[in-house]
Amino acid sequence: MKASTCSKEKNADDNDYCYNIDVPQLRIQFANNYLLLSNNEQDLNPYNVSAVCAIACSTKQAGKHIGQKDLDFKSVFAVTNTSTIVSHKWNFYFQITGNDQLCYIRLYWLDFPLPNVQQTIELYPSQTHIYLPFDKSPTPSEKLLNEMIQNVRDPCVLLNMGKLKRVEIVDKICGKEWNIYKRIEKEKLIYLKKVEFKNVTFVNVTGSIVSIIDESIKELSCFRVYTCYINIPSNTN
Repeated sequence: MKASTCSKEKNADDNDYCYNIDVPQLRIQFANNYLLLSNNEQDLNPYNVSAVCAIACSTKQAGKHIGQKDLDFKSVFAVTNTSTIVSHKWNFYFQITGNDQLCYIRLYWLDFPLPNVQQTIELYPSQTHIYLPFDKSPTPSEKLLNEMIQNVRDPCVLLNMGKLKRVEIVDKICGKEWNIYKRIEKEKLIYLKKVEFKNVTFVNVTGSIVSIIDESIKELSCFRVYTCYINIPSNTN
């Protein structure tokens, strides 16, 4: 459960977003028998779908992304035998049966409503949804689901995401919701064009204050964040 959720967070941060999307966000909805992940990314294209269906293919460019769309998606099979993707005109699912390894790359077109989540999907038609029913034994325990909530609510999750600005968690078991978002403050701490340290050159060093707000409990966490580019010496082994 933790692996598949973290993979989706990484993919949400790697996804492309339309110019009119001010707040890239990930919505996590779960009950005792399913997990639904929704993201307001651009809809899938044929290359994305081919990558998801491939064994060792990815549309992610080197140096710009955290993970690989195809390999990260395969991790969902740790909790389900039936994974479904709904993204605008792309509606399909994978069905794992027996020891047939081709099941992991063979898709089936979705032509029926999804139990439990169809209403949510229709409420957010412009988003990409991944539906994971807990049809694999053993199913995640309530303790594991609570651990997932705590992991996602950790301020460091959003802090380390470049694009993702908001995470919404919907617990259908207890009827609770959490909203966590990131705000980059206007105040700049530092700017250094170049810094030399132990034969390593740090370029364009900038510092800023980043706030992580958990709206559900009115909690604010502030961080000093420094970013830079590093020139690695050519003679480094």
